[in-house]
Amino acid sequence: NIVRKDMLLLNSKVMNSLKNAGLNAKAFPPHLWGNGLGPNFSGKLPIYDGITVVFGDVVPDESQGFGILSGDDLVLRYALETPNVERVVFAIGGVDGLLRVPPSRAGAEDLIEFWSEDMEFEGEHAYEIDVTGGIGLKATRGAFIVNNGIEVLMVNGEKPDRILSAIEGKPVRG
Repeated sequence: NIVRKDMLLLNSKVMNSLKNAGLNAKAFPPHLWGNGLGPNFSGKLPIYDGITVVFGDVVPDESQGFGILSGDDLVLRYALETPNVERVVFAIGGVDGLLRVPPSRAGAEDLIEFWSEDMEFEGEHAYEIDVTGGIGLKATRGAFIVNNGIEVLMVNGEKPDRILSAIEGKPVRG
């Protein structure tokens, strides 16, 4: 499967970067332990004593045979089922966070700094690179997480300083 092969390749690059930074991490590809799609997938969430790495993956599915288990559904379950989670950070590719209009039409004023489910935004879904749900799924899963008392941030994934600040709970553009 091309998608699984690509995800395993990306995972190997992430794991090499973590190792090169001296971090203790272990990857758990969902196709080895998960089954089903959406937030109600089955399988025991792996937890490692260092950094647990999981990612969206092709998994078996009873109704379809197989499908993509989204990283957004994984993070939802980890946030709600792991004790003492304070915040979830979505690192978005090349944009500062949730925007009122698609990035191709957005200016600095279109960043939604505090979003709620009753606020509308116009997402742009890059189907060729995101086969699950794009920014809309991230917003939906993020809202569910927030409604369970956990802070959620969406920041520019191409700005490492912003990701680190968000993880540490510092003020950050997003």
